[in-house]
Amino acid sequence: MAAFNFIPEIWSRQIHETLKKEMPEENFVNTKFQGEINNIGDRVHVWTPGAVTIVNYTKNTGYAGSLEVPQPTEEYMDITTAKGFRFYVDSIDKVQGALDPEGPFLQEATYGIMDTLSQAIAAQHVNVHANNVVYPAAVVTAATIWDLLNEAHYKLDVQKAPKTGRWFQASNYIYKLIREAIGDRATPLGDTAIIGGPVAKFCNFDIYTSANVVAVENAGTSGGTGDKAVERCMFGVRDGISLAYSIPPTSLHYYNPEAANGIAVKGLVLYGIKMWRGGALNGVLNAYYA
Repeated sequence: MAAFNFIPEIWSRQIHETLKKEMPEENFVNTKFQGEINNIGDRVHVWTPGAVTIVNYTKNTGYAGSLEVPQPTEEYMDITTAKGFRFYVDSIDKVQGALDPEGPFLQEATYGIMDTLSQAIAAQHVNVHANNVVYPAAVVTAATIWDLLNEAHYKLDVQKAPKTGRWFQASNYIYKLIREAIGDRATPLGDTAIIGGPVAKFCNFDIYTSANVVAVENAGTSGGTGDKAVERCMFGVRDGISLAYSIPPTSLHYYNPEAANGIAVKGLVLYGIKMWRGGALNGVLNAYYA
């Protein structure tokens, strides 16, 4: 068994690196912010570049108007949520080599944090712009999925969202339909689905599968209520949502619990999440399947 070498900075870095590589929802959000995260109530700064005016240019005369100084907008996102983990390994199990705190338990803690952040991002579906909701007319099938994503694409076009870097959060069921639609092969439209891969390209969306797509029973298929099971698959561009999170090394602790003979580890993940521009850069496909 590997020796247990608890160094908070290394644990924190390993968890961060794993989240960036393996969390699908990391690709949905903007993580470009300024500010350190060490406590609940910390605030990070998110900058939006100012608009640049397009003016007339006359040969031998120059540009119309005076030299413009764009005015960037500084917005704030507060760190409002803390989630924690703690686990204990008895000395007997450790000595016998049955459990290695530095291995599987670190992996489980990382998975738990990943799942927590993924659910928090998926829960943002309630904040998308009302005009960006796609309501299928019938149960979603392999024959209709392309048309539905085309409608989602159009809704982003109407909002003047960037055309590059668009993503779609597919449930396992919707991803299955996408693969059926294109048969795991490239199409003349550039659609691809990679067997066993995390990403597909479909209707100019980068498709990411997620186990945390919000599923709702007895949801409506239009604006009202109904008795359909619906999966709320989000779509959008990265600048539509910002996520700031941290596992501060100072929050990670190794200790010996009183009245127990073993070691324990505890830690916190701090995060804040916010959807910008009234949800105009994000939408949701209410895909009903029952």
